[in-house]
Amino acid sequence: MSNHYKNVSHDISRAILAKKPNTLLIFPPEADGVSLLTQIRRIGCIAEICWPPPVYIDKKIDLIFLWMQPVAEPLEYEWLLEGGPPIISVSNFDSPTLIDEAARIGVMNILIAPIRAAGLLSTIVITIHQAEKNSRKSHRIAQLENKILNLKTLEEAKSILIRKQNITEVEVYEMIRSQAMLQRVSVQDIAREIVQSERTLSRIIGVSPKSV
Repeated sequence: MSNHYKNVSHDISRAILAKKPNTLLIFPPEADGVSLLTQIRRIGCIAEICWPPPVYIDKKIDLIFLWMQPVAEPLEYEWLLEGGPPIISVSNFDSPTLIDEAARIGVMNILIAPIRAAGLLSTIVITIHQAEKNSRKSHRIAQLENKILNLKTLEEAKSILIRKQNITEVEVYEMIRSQAMLQRVSVQDIAREIVQSERTLSRIIGVSPKSV
């Protein structure tokens, strides 16, 4: 491995640990999460343990260790939200049922108790790092989807004005751009107004007495 990749790897670990990740252990008393709590704190994380599971997860939480046991029916995790912190499940069982349940709720890693100190650091770092990468990827996808939607809206707005004003596409765009500059808003905002107004008018005409 080149020195470049070694340095990148070290930078990732250092950057994550420097933030002192806020870690929440959702463990029942019988699961003895205290020893894991101690190990996590030794690594340098800020950690706390709670039971029963909270109603919601505080935004400051960066990572969750969740105690899981095989159950007959899938459990409801009211606190589980899309875009929440990554989850590492912990159990003293290793079974397909448990793995399926972990996958269902989006667990990113699984540890089997009793947990040894060796490997815990790498599990924490990799889990947080992958979650951050996924978050950045989701953000980029959302930006691209929004850009495509804006382009579609602009094209629809231009089509409406070309049809109504009988002018060229270049003239239409200049008209929209001038209005955006005048109102100090974006071209996309003006395009949305045009499209929304046209749709509203179409609905009104659609229910008018003349159309009955």
